[in-house]
Amino acid sequence: MKHLLKSLIGVAALSSVSSSYGVVLYLEDFDGNTNGYNANSTTASLGDNDWVDFSNRITGDSYTTATGGTETVLKGNSNSNDPQIRTDFELGIPKTNVESLSLRIRINKDQANGFDDSLVNSDFTVFWGSTAYTNPGAGNIGDTNFNLGNPTTLVAESNGWHLATWVIPSGGLTAGANPNVQSIRIDPTNLAAGNGDAFEIDSFTITGVPEPSSMSLIALCALASGFRRNRR
Repeated sequence: MKHLLKSLIGVAALSSVSSSYGVVLYLEDFDGNTNGYNANSTTASLGDNDWVDFSNRITGDSYTTATGGTETVLKGNSNSNDPQIRTDFELGIPKTNVESLSLRIRINKDQANGFDDSLVNSDFTVFWGSTAYTNPGAGNIGDTNFNLGNPTTLVAESNGWHLATWVIPSGGLTAGANPNVQSIRIDPTNLAAGNGDAFEIDSFTITGVPEPSSMSLIALCALASGFRRNRR
């Protein structure tokens, strides 16, 4: 019972985190502590809940400490003109609930002097799908790879980091036959093939309107937490 209560409180805490665009519906910090990362997509299997390097188009990819910093990131080098990092699990977020998506990334475009390059919209791409990728290897399937296009905003931060945010029009995402967002694909660099561009990804976030059941869960956990404090 204690384990269940702690789990519920954890879910409520995540659901209640807010941003300027709404409640956080999904957050991947790329720190290895939530969903894992599989650098060899051919070994991916259903139920692993991994992000994967599709077709092994990235070298040296792993969770590691950011260059010149302390935070943990997903780091790698492209060895293809189409590197792809994909979810290997179903997100299950209703499309109509989504208000924004964001990606924090930096790319060493000139392969010199570290991550000090300014990014533009065409340097990276994010796709979403209303169907999960197939296993193993997060293979292609219908109702995936809907391109988000250019981000609404691309904000330069310190040390080469950039925060890209896609604001979704009222009504949420609409493409695809299925009602939920089930997959995400990040192309971390769109530069020339084989040039080994290094990248680091810090986080990916989906915000929006929570389901009524989630709001009920938050209220239940708040009541449970208050009850425990009163007993003390």
